[in-house]
Amino acid sequence: MEPVIKPPYIDISLLKDGYLYQIKARNTSIGIWLEEENGFLYSRTKFAQNFLDIEYHWDFHFGTAKPIKEICKTPFEEINTLRETSRDIILDYLNQPKKKLSEQNLLHISEIEKELKGE
Repeated sequence: MEPVIKPPYIDISLLKDGYLYQIKARNTSIGIWLEEENGFLYSRTKFAQNFLDIEYHWDFHFGTAKPIKEICKTPFEEINTLRETSRDIILDYLNQPKKKLSEQNLLHISEIEKELKGE
């Protein structure tokens, strides 16, 4: 019997809606899993504009994101509703760890996890 080789990322069926994940993707390293979208909501900056965008899970159509690690549950109750009405709140939340990473190249994801969890 041939050994089963598991992909080096979290299976789509194991992801939790509304949770923040460390991901390997084209445009980001963190994102909030949106089950309805089969993708990760993330903060993107392009041509000096900061906006919310989605990187789809690797296993979904032409996906570009591989989730590596669950970080924490986000403070948002209904992420899809909030996304439509309070984009700035989500952008602030998602930009916080990115700012820290850009300021300190040596900051590890575990330190971000602790901060996001309030430890």
